[in-house]
Amino acid sequence: MARGKCYNEELLVEYLRRYKTAAGKAGRGNAIRWFMERTGASWSTANGVMKKLLRGERVADIARARQARKKRKNDLERAREKRDALVIHGIKSRPGKDKKWIPTDRALEIAGEMGLVPYGKYTRSTMDRILDRLGLNFRSAGIEPMAHRITAEYPGQVYLVDATTMDQYYMSLDMTVERYDAPRGDQHLDDYLRKNELVKIWVYYLVDMYSKAFLPFPVIPLKKSADSKNGGENADDWLDALSFFFLPKRGLPSPLDSRSHPLADCPVEGIPTILMCDMGSGIGKSSRVNDMCRHLGITIKTHMPGKPSSKGGVESRIGAFKRRFESQLNDVVIRDINQLVYFYLASAHWWNHKQGYYAKWMKGVSSHPIIRVDVSNLQDAMVSNIVRTVNGFGCVKIDGHDWFVTPDGKYRNTKATIYRPPARDGNLRYIAELYDGAVVECSNGIPEHPFMEIKSHKKTDGDRNREEGRLYAKSINRMMTFDDILPRQEETNVVRMPSPSRGIETHSPAAPESFDSIERAWRWILNQTGLFKEDLSDKTCETIQNLLEIAIEKNGAITSDVAIALANLVNQNKIIQGANES
Repeated sequence: MARGKCYNEELLVEYLRRYKTAAGKAGRGNAIRWFMERTGASWSTANGVMKKLLRGERVADIARARQARKKRKNDLERAREKRDALVIHGIKSRPGKDKKWIPTDRALEIAGEMGLVPYGKYTRSTMDRILDRLGLNFRSAGIEPMAHRITAEYPGQVYLVDATTMDQYYMSLDMTVERYDAPRGDQHLDDYLRKNELVKIWVYYLVDMYSKAFLPFPVIPLKKSADSKNGGENADDWLDALSFFFLPKRGLPSPLDSRSHPLADCPVEGIPTILMCDMGSGIGKSSRVNDMCRHLGITIKTHMPGKPSSKGGVESRIGAFKRRFESQLNDVVIRDINQLVYFYLASAHWWNHKQGYYAKWMKGVSSHPIIRVDVSNLQDAMVSNIVRTVNGFGCVKIDGHDWFVTPDGKYRNTKATIYRPPARDGNLRYIAELYDGAVVECSNGIPEHPFMEIKSHKKTDGDRNREEGRLYAKSINRMMTFDDILPRQEETNVVRMPSPSRGIETHSPAAPESFDSIERAWRWILNQTGLFKEDLSDKTCETIQNLLEIAIEKNGAITSDVAIALANLVNQNKIIQGANES
């Protein structure tokens, strides 16, 4: 249904009179405002009505005219609009999500120059409205997705790990702990520590996602080089920390000889199914830690940088531990690193008991047993993995037994790296990493079936693709012509002109045994005599031509005797003619 307003004809006539008799731009503006007050029309509508009146359209038609409803966009137009908006968004956001974006009008110009969006199709305001509607503008780009609370189903399913430094306490070369309160905003802490020969104390943390039980591991990292200011998070310390977290705590030597180990009754042990960490140099980028975890069957998951909520379990535990326990440290009471380590472990043990984290762990492992490892397991996991060759049955041999890897023929006679992760049920398992990075779990023994039920392995994607390729090859062979197999001539706009050259002719008095054409015989005779045909009389030329034609007609070729005799005859005539002239 049409929409719009009907206007009184007399009102339109008065509107036109006021506009034409108005003095200057201000007067015309007053006329437009007069029309807006009496009709409720907007400025743009009032301007449009005046333009029609000035063009001379009939007042009656303008008074009865209704504004037609704007045609709605179809799905194809909306899809094209979305594609263009994505192009503009890509150009605008090139500097980066948190940087200043390219203005929309400039992005439209760039898109037009590249031929991605037609010139003049969108105005800046129109494209800005589209970007806002699709959530592609600068304001929408900074919106973070809603977070999820991630939980584990049993103890040891997910371990969260992280490392941080102590805030106020540092260790000296004589293993004593010293306090230093750096001024707020001080950027010269490393210089102060190096001057006073102090090193940072790092604490590695582990939190079980299911029970919330946590363990700290204070450590003094070594410097990577003589030029390094301080040691930092590194793979060697992480291997020590993970070994401490995974191994049973009973029987460990105490940091203080006069006291038993504070974690002697700690139930937290065993390897996890998933180890979640950041992408730093300690675990995320360490091939040694990754190889050890892969050998043990541990899956490493890393969270994106700048997303602390993704590892909120360990971050909150670190923050709570710093507030509750690290703030109680007293450099007068705690003088050496062994006392500091004991304090950390004892505080964590007390808090796990008080909060019921140990109780929840013990309740959970009753239905989901942990995967216990010993020192030898960890040592085996840290050494090189075995490498085996995939044989014709798709198997590898381990300790004299066949383990089936894959039915895909492309892996035949290729190398596979074999890992042996522990299993919760105690059964032997092997994981094979193939040459292209594919990881498969091996099954025990060569696949067998009765003789009367001979069948092939289940087809892989590669098998199906090769079969399809063979069908294509057959149909292509039937369609192919001779021209298809000829090398395609290169198409070029360059005009190929003949290469500049100069011919060369050679002559020998020893005539060939025969000449297969009159032209070749003539050429030899003239070369032998040193004359041109123009130097001979017409009668002589005609005589030689007739004799040559008779010879080739009779014998099929001109013998050397005939050519030599004719050349001698010409030479004699040349001598006689020269004598007469003299």
